[in-house]
Amino acid sequence: QPRGLMTMFDGEGITADKLSFIPKDSTFAAAFSMNASRIYHIAEIIAALSPQGADGLDELEQGFREQFGVGLKGELLPALGDVWTISASPADGWMGFVATVEVRDPGTLATLQKRIAGMLADAPPEQGLPRIETRQFGAHTIQLVTLPGMPVMPAWCVTEGRLIVALSPQAIKSQLGATPPERGLFATD
Repeated sequence: QPRGLMTMFDGEGITADKLSFIPKDSTFAAAFSMNASRIYHIAEIIAALSPQGADGLDELEQGFREQFGVGLKGELLPALGDVWTISASPADGWMGFVATVEVRDPGTLATLQKRIAGMLADAPPEQGLPRIETRQFGAHTIQLVTLPGMPVMPAWCVTEGRLIVALSPQAIKSQLGATPPERGLFATD
């Protein structure tokens, strides 16, 4: 039974079906179970040991809510699930590492996405500031950050059950577009 700091890894566990979206031809894949809310709780315990620590976390929570429209402790972290993955497949491209986390509440992440998009939408393109753009891929909306002069376009997509993050929208499209015969890292057929 996990105790102390190890309780942040005391999730529901990982089963093969929770990793069925990872491509069979992955050259690298890692998965772990971690409860993000428990990490925050451990940070609260550690912060309480410092005279100003608890105030600092309260300021972080308040600032996060003001900036992004959702609370970190009470909304965003509970919206995330326990299964986290990182994988790379030849179809994802040369910088095709894809990270995912289970999503329990897509609505909270949608609120956060809208706020972030709104923050960057007002900047005129000629100023060279980052902008958020959207791309449709089937039924999914991929958000990406365009950074003038940068060779990468960090992107993310929230599906029914996962948040997918990559350094390019192509890597996300590769994962979303994989057909059942191409998926299933642990499939035996």
